[in-house]
Amino acid sequence: MTKQEHSGLVSAKLVVDLLCYLTVPLLMIFGTKSYLTGHETYGLSLIGFSGLVLSSFFAYKFFGRWRFHRNFLATSYTFFYFYLLISGGEGGTGIYWLYAYPLLVFSIMGMHVGTLVLAAILTASVFILFLPGMFGLELVYNSNTKMRFIGSMMFVTIMAYTMERARVSAALAHSKVSKALEDLARTDELTGLLNRRGVSERIDNELIRSQREGQEFSIVICDVDYFKKINDRFGHDIGDQVLVQLAEKLQATVRGSDSVARWGGEEFIVLLPNTSIEQAYQLIERIRESIEQERFMYSSRRVKVSISCGLASTKFSSGFSGLLKAADISLYEAKEEGRNCTRPIIKKAS
Repeated sequence: MTKQEHSGLVSAKLVVDLLCYLTVPLLMIFGTKSYLTGHETYGLSLIGFSGLVLSSFFAYKFFGRWRFHRNFLATSYTFFYFYLLISGGEGGTGIYWLYAYPLLVFSIMGMHVGTLVLAAILTASVFILFLPGMFGLELVYNSNTKMRFIGSMMFVTIMAYTMERARVSAALAHSKVSKALEDLARTDELTGLLNRRGVSERIDNELIRSQREGQEFSIVICDVDYFKKINDRFGHDIGDQVLVQLAEKLQATVRGSDSVARWGGEEFIVLLPNTSIEQAYQLIERIRESIEQERFMYSSRRVKVSISCGLASTKFSSGFSGLLKAADISLYEAKEEGRNCTRPIIKKAS
């Protein structure tokens, strides 16, 4: 279920709960009043319907059967709608209960299905009110009441549709904004790559998948050699451009299933799912050599760039912290060996 669908479901449940809270006590009060004033059948129908709604509500709250509760309310309210429309209730006032029906339908069935259902209900209402002889009915309403009821029901339906459409649009906009904010929280502002938070989540997922599928998962931490000297000599703007260009280079070189992220500062991390440590060594060495040979030019100024890389895989460490620690140790060894190299050296490549 998407976040938008979840938000719509929560909203629908709140509206239906509110209708239940309002319907049950009101129907109980007016049903009791009608029964005590000589309208036994009508009074008992109100009390009985409120009891059914209350029973469904408690069943939903105790057993979590939302689908049953939703379908039961939609069906029972529809039958009750036609009962009140046809019987007229007490002195023709039964139709006043029906104005909540459009709100209930849109809340339960959604905008599109609700529109179709209400169109059918209103059409049936017109036939019942203006052609009662077709159904063998004797109604208590005069012509003005019939016209005003249909007109007001159409108005309430349009308003309920407009409100539901606004709610759906607002939920969609909120979902888009939330997704954009989540993406920003997981994205490095400078390079556009995943940031430390985003890639940490990706590593967790890849570790779970590698364990489930029994596949080796490798990571590489890359560090720009002497990056402080680049900043000191050429300025931080050039340093930022170096990081951006390196990010593009890494992103363009790895496979579609791989992930590249900015780990922090001048460090990048490359995730290589379903990749042995031997295959990872081959890949990162090709990238490292390509970066060493590339001419990084900024405003006619050539900047020499190289990277040191530390390699690790789940063949030797299956946990998150262990995997990162192994890659960090390998990166430290690469720097100790003079930089612009990958450690550990994997001589036998598959």
